[in-house]
Amino acid sequence: YHPNYRSNRANDNKNELGTLANVVNSVVSNRLSNISTVINNDEDTIPLISPTNQLFFFDIATISDYIDMNKWTDEMDSILLTYISNTSSKLNINPWNLPIDMVLNDYRLIQTSLLKVISNNIELSYKWGITGPKRKAVIARIGFLRHLNHHLEVYLPVLLNDSASIGLYDNFNKSRYVHLHSNKLFGCINKKLNATDDSYPLIVSSSNGSYESKSNLSPSNPFKYHTSVTNEDILFSTTWSPLSKSIFISLDPILTTRKRILLDSRMQTFWNILTKSSIQPSKIEDDYDYPENLPQVKINRIQSFRSREASELLHIPGEDLFQSSMFYQLYKELRRYNQDIYRISYTHPMDDSQIRSFKIKFDGEGVDDYGGPYREVLQQICDELQFLDPSITGISSQFHSTTTNIENHANTNDMTSNMQCFVPLLHPTTNWNNTSSECLERYKYTFHPSSISPVYLDLYRFLGQLIGIAIRSKITLDLQLPSYIWKIAVNEIITENDLASIDYNSYQFIKQLDTLFHRYEDLANKSSNSVNVNANNNAINNQTSNTNNNVLSDSKAELLSMIEDLTFVVTLSNGQIVDLIPNGSNINVTIDNIHSYINKYVNCRLLESQDQIKSFKYGLESVLPKQALSLLTGNDLEILVCGVKEIDISRLRHNTEYDEDVTCNDKHIQNFWDILENEFTNDERSLFLRFVWARPTLPPKELDFPQKFKIQSAVGDDVAVNPDSYLPKAHTCFFSINLPKYSTKEIMVEKLRYAINNCTEMDADFRLTETDIVGWGQGISSAIGGNPLNTMTLDDH
Repeated sequence: YHPNYRSNRANDNKNELGTLANVVNSVVSNRLSNISTVINNDEDTIPLISPTNQLFFFDIATISDYIDMNKWTDEMDSILLTYISNTSSKLNINPWNLPIDMVLNDYRLIQTSLLKVISNNIELSYKWGITGPKRKAVIARIGFLRHLNHHLEVYLPVLLNDSASIGLYDNFNKSRYVHLHSNKLFGCINKKLNATDDSYPLIVSSSNGSYESKSNLSPSNPFKYHTSVTNEDILFSTTWSPLSKSIFISLDPILTTRKRILLDSRMQTFWNILTKSSIQPSKIEDDYDYPENLPQVKINRIQSFRSREASELLHIPGEDLFQSSMFYQLYKELRRYNQDIYRISYTHPMDDSQIRSFKIKFDGEGVDDYGGPYREVLQQICDELQFLDPSITGISSQFHSTTTNIENHANTNDMTSNMQCFVPLLHPTTNWNNTSSECLERYKYTFHPSSISPVYLDLYRFLGQLIGIAIRSKITLDLQLPSYIWKIAVNEIITENDLASIDYNSYQFIKQLDTLFHRYEDLANKSSNSVNVNANNNAINNQTSNTNNNVLSDSKAELLSMIEDLTFVVTLSNGQIVDLIPNGSNINVTIDNIHSYINKYVNCRLLESQDQIKSFKYGLESVLPKQALSLLTGNDLEILVCGVKEIDISRLRHNTEYDEDVTCNDKHIQNFWDILENEFTNDERSLFLRFVWARPTLPPKELDFPQKFKIQSAVGDDVAVNPDSYLPKAHTCFFSINLPKYSTKEIMVEKLRYAINNCTEMDADFRLTETDIVGWGQGISSAIGGNPLNTMTLDDH
């Protein structure tokens, strides 16, 4: 952690590369002995210097102990790197320039986060003690992670096997490797494997507890991924331990290193790969014309709105009106094009820097697409997918699925049954019924377990492609998927703990059952050993033996009471009850088969939508290269797609510019910022962003704003005289708002709230002719049609 470390390592030989295994080993193992010479050419001690000249001296043995691979888990290192990234972002400095003094000042905060991981693991608690890593250990570990990251900046294109960069390394051996990783810092075995890019290994457990790879999945056909769930398939361990001995198998070493790479480095490489893999639009003579290979699609939003009204008033199931949805309309339009076209990154001179993959036209609406409609249709499709079916739930067709609205609806209505989405691709998770403060993912939507026909799977693939398009276009969306789906999308291993993301009550039940079973098992083993020992001794302590038997008997009784009337069945997220084994509903759970029941239960729940998730993942990978996705964790991908949930008004304020006749010191402008920051809820701030920008969140902190937010005066003579009679006017294409000079803050709050909750249509760019007015006068009947999912095949278009 030397201040000049970065410059001292600037002259590394970038061609010092062998096989993939040698790269990883040189970064992690061989170079540890060079740290001392890197810093001060002293082979005995290593000083780490803070700006206040506070010295920390380490001998080689001490620093080796501090960075011991067996003491630091992925999660612990991720805490350190998250701290570095967040603190650097907050201070607006480069992560490499984060001073030691800052780490020392925040040590207690870091220690608290690390202890949460350590306290839940007996092995870690034994190694670190009750206080966790000391200051020197944290400093040393951060120094090691910096050293590792410095080399990974050079090796990253090689580790990714990035074909666009591979020519830079003439001696690189392109052999693929499998890394068997046991959740310890690069404690890996490198084994050469003749694998192709089209194979994805699963982790399967055998009866003797060993593991083997199973490469029978091919993304070349999204409908032949993994057609059945067998009893041996497992993607997780049931040890309930962060240091479990399960083996994670991957084809890319980057998957075992990404949690130890600085976010800035990963994101820079991620966007570089996306840039290199984008499709260039065809050349045009006039810059203001659109390229011929840029898809131009039509969407009838009015028909979509009418279909929801039909569902509410005529009690028609949303599944029967699916063909009127915007999602299905866009699916039909874009299916005519080769999927490579989805990787187009084009910006029109009038688009105010908005990157796009297609141009949109709203039938029956006087709207020009200069970026706003493009952003709006992607977000409205997400709203549509998450909209509850009015014919079943009884909610209004105008219902906005914000967290606040859902909570208010839940307080006055029964949410424990009849929950179904209007578009039958998503389904509310079981956590909607959970009121526990410990349930961190309550109002989420998982993939519908019953939507498994080829047409449905193709629609899930298209949803993945839309997410990829949104990422390439740097558009954030309000799409509330549970964390385990984002993890699977980037090949991050999932554990039994991920069950909590869709069903927290079941997670708690299984966890308690597992704990009671292992407690009983331990007591039974101790009792058996005690009997064997006592049988060989002349003096038998009857009192101790009786006490142990009583404890064992109580443990058994508690376990039996918990599994009473329990059979081998499970309830999925959509309420469907399925057998875990043949005739499972008639087979009772016993002490002898509890372990099998737990494994099959968790396995079934986490894989209840496996075909849907794999189709979604395949669609995502058809737009975003696998190499780029492998740099992300599930949480990274979620933030990239959905943005930061908590809207930081100070960030928006710093990205704002004003018209010539408006200044930041004007009274109504000060009122405006005070309203956004102190009067509005986070949901209302999100609605405001949708009103002015057609996107619900701000970009992730790692990304710059593609546009400046513009505050302009209201236009018109009368609005200057009677501002309180007018509403604000937004231009989503240009991220701007015409804000009248309201006389009081109270009036401004009222006008803004009305605008963000009621002004959802874009219909002010030009006047429609009679022939252009489509859908407005056709009424509800225009939206009613047969269910395409019951009759359609993939060749019907």
